[in-house]
Amino acid sequence: MLAITLAALAMLGHGTTISLYNDGTFEVSLWFTAKDVERLFPKGKRLLLTEARKQCADKGAPVVVNAPVITGIEVKDGTPLIAMSGTYACRKD
Repeated sequence: MLAITLAALAMLGHGTTISLYNDGTFEVSLWFTAKDVERLFPKGKRLLLTEARKQCADKGAPVVVNAPVITGIEVKDGTPLIAMSGTYACRKD
């Protein structure tokens, strides 16, 4: 199922999904290509945080609720496609 999802996202040309929850938190799920497999987790965390900042916008800074995790890896034409997700909340200081 995940392989089908990654392949479908790759064909659509986008890779971010935001799921909003009733408790005010939200999950960012995304896929990205990884040229440097040694740095894929830091790259994914950075991309997740960038999307979380966009979601929070003027509602404050994103705070990690559930740590980012790699949810899937698929190799397409020799390039790894990495799926990651993390859950965040917006906090005004």
